[in-house]
Amino acid sequence: MNRVMILTINNGILSCSIAIMGLITAVSASQTLFPHAMCFVLGKAYFNTILSCLNARKTLGERLIDDIDKIGSALFQQQLSDMGMGRRGSDTMQAATMSRAPPV
Repeated sequence: MNRVMILTINNGILSCSIAIMGLITAVSASQTLFPHAMCFVLGKAYFNTILSCLNARKTLGERLIDDIDKIGSALFQQQLSDMGMGRRGSDTMQAATMSRAPPV
C-alpha cells in the first residue's frame, strides 16, 4: 500500500507543480502565450501520469501477491501452533506416517 501512495504522490507533485506554474504565468503574463504553453505541458504531464500508473500495475501487483503470500504463510503457521501442531507436531506426524509398513 505504501508503494501505491508513493507513486501517487510523485505523480501528483509533478502535475501540481506544472499547474501552479501555469496559474502563475496566467496571472502574471496573461497577454502572452505562456499560459497556453503551460496547458499543453500539463496535458502531457497528465498523460505521462496515466502511463506510469498503467506501467506500475504489474510490478505493484506482483509485490502485493508476494506480501499476501508472506502474511498468509505466517497466519497459517500461527494457527498451527495455536492448535498444538507447530513444527514439532508436524514432524512427529510425519515420522508416524513414515514408520508404517507399506501395504503388500
